[in-house]
Amino acid sequence: MKRLLFILLILASPCLAQESEPVFLERDALMDLVHEGDVEGLEALFAQTHRRVSSGELRPNHLRALNTWLIVSDPEVLAVTYDWLDAMPESIYAKVVVSFQIRQLSSGIRGERTAINTHPEALTRFNYLREEAFRLASEAFTAAPGYVPASDAVIMLNGTMQVFWSEGIDAIVANTMALEPNFVTVRRAAYMHLPQWGGEGTSGVERLCNLCSANPS
Repeated sequence: MKRLLFILLILASPCLAQESEPVFLERDALMDLVHEGDVEGLEALFAQTHRRVSSGELRPNHLRALNTWLIVSDPEVLAVTYDWLDAMPESIYAKVVVSFQIRQLSSGIRGERTAINTHPEALTRFNYLREEAFRLASEAFTAAPGYVPASDAVIMLNGTMQVFWSEGIDAIVANTMALEPNFVTVRRAAYMHLPQWGGEGTSGVERLCNLCSANPS
């Protein structure tokens, strides 16, 4: 019973995750860089925050916050982040931001109806965009496995892409936890073990519990 309760808490309790941690980064400073079209400034801000997270000065959610603030439909923001990726095609930070933006855009195109009730062109476009989003996220994760927004993107996109099955998700989580232990990675991966996402259910989540116990944040 205790094990079952722990599994349910992982799936259903954001209050226990790092998402409850206050984030003290200045959103205005980030958006000033966007409004100025300063892609070098964006790269520097993300890189500096990444270094501070890696050193333990900040928590991984500070990096998540930077990405979240840019996951919008504002044409100005999208144009600048695409310019950023064009100017620095190897930037893991630009790749992940654009990956999340494409993921959100693809969801809007597809809508929430079942596949049979969705226009074929919308599904085709959705699948194309998801593949592009996954490619960018995967490249960033391969280059920097400890960059938690990259592993977040891979895990979240895998729900529809089904590139990795249960063991693959576990390997990604284990790698991320070894480099940057944090509870949110485990909790997000737990959703991918739900049967509706092709997961193993309880047994898969139990393995993630063990990972979390072995690598406390």
